[in-house]
Amino acid sequence: MTAPVIKPTIQLFLYDLQEGLGQKKEQIKQNRLKFWQRIYKKITSDDELKEYKENENSESRVIVSLYGTSDKKAFNNHNIDGGHYAFQLGDTYILFIDCSGEKDKTNNLEDIYQLIDKNFQINEPTIGKTCLILGQLPANCQNIEQTAKDYYSEVVALNLNWDKEKVKTENPSQLLGGYLFECQRFPKQWLSTDKIEAEHHLVWLFPNDITQNKTTEIININTNLIRLFCHRHKIILAYYQSRQLKDQLKNSYAEIKEIIATFIKDKNNPEKMQETLTKTLDILANLAVKLNDLLLQKRTLEINLENYNNQIEILQKKDSLANLESFQKFSQVAENQYLKQIESDYTSLSPALTLLENFIKTIEGFNQIEQTRTEQNLNLTIGISGLGLAASGITATLISTQIPTPQPNTKEAYSLSHAFAISFAVFIGWAIGVFWNYKRR
Repeated sequence: MTAPVIKPTIQLFLYDLQEGLGQKKEQIKQNRLKFWQRIYKKITSDDELKEYKENENSESRVIVSLYGTSDKKAFNNHNIDGGHYAFQLGDTYILFIDCSGEKDKTNNLEDIYQLIDKNFQINEPTIGKTCLILGQLPANCQNIEQTAKDYYSEVVALNLNWDKEKVKTENPSQLLGGYLFECQRFPKQWLSTDKIEAEHHLVWLFPNDITQNKTTEIININTNLIRLFCHRHKIILAYYQSRQLKDQLKNSYAEIKEIIATFIKDKNNPEKMQETLTKTLDILANLAVKLNDLLLQKRTLEINLENYNNQIEILQKKDSLANLESFQKFSQVAENQYLKQIESDYTSLSPALTLLENFIKTIEGFNQIEQTRTEQNLNLTIGISGLGLAASGITATLISTQIPTPQPNTKEAYSLSHAFAISFAVFIGWAIGVFWNYKRR
């Protein structure tokens, strides 16, 4: 273990969704409650948050303090050196925690992290979390990167893999005279439906002789870092959600293949075709919504990537000697991998919408043909029946003229002859109808 850094400090940046697209009021209340329970664990109802709710402004493009006129609040235990801040940036809640451990005591990073964990609920933010470790290097430090690795391991004890997780750069990243080491863990399973498992850590180590002016600059730059990390996490979240959508759209493709096969099999069955049409309309509506959502994730990624790059430029202007290569590398991944992948997915999946629309027109065409055929058969049947009845009427008339006038003593014979004439006429009419129908076919 290398010599301990001087005045170690941990800053946590937690980002939670304030309002998601299409969320109803009840869900928005739940988002608010969950965020404030990170700070005040005993709060159980949105009604207890009226004071903070009034400070919200989701339309503001600047960072809004949810504590009102006082940006910072101290720990409940006043023996802890540090404080916490509650902000809102657009549709995002932000909890920023700054802690240097207990006063009048030598603190290591593990102790500081446990203090934060004890006082706040810091797990599973809905957008993302960044842990920034700060400290001054000892005067006799021989290996700055090894020192950063050692202190990273105090906070990230499980499955540590510094060489894999550290962002590799040609030259050490620097900001305001401090050496900056960035480590990231991307989701192992982009298709996990439970939560997004991405971790982001930075170790920022300053020379032993840092001046008070430089310390002030570091404090003032926090606003830029809050924005930078917020846009970074939103980029990852947008890509993560696009993976879910892609998987759902692929499943829709499988449904389309199945329904086309069903249509080919049952194309001569009007009832089955109607069922197929109903099911296809449902798939079409779902497909259209998912494709639109995919475009929204693309747009979200583009906006946050632009804002992320803007913050890098601002940091560069504040420190002309800064080397922010590690931040720029993430920007390249977002643009060349994430954004292009979403564009490619949309290009390959969107033709399914046109396919379904044409398929629906085909089914409707078959239904119209079947309906027309049914109406024609009905008209033909009515016409044939009329023809048969007319023929039977003529036949009956002709036969009746041939029946001799009945004698008084032959009443029964007359009745039988009359019945026979009527039956024969009906038979003739039926026979003509059958014959005509056969000829038409």
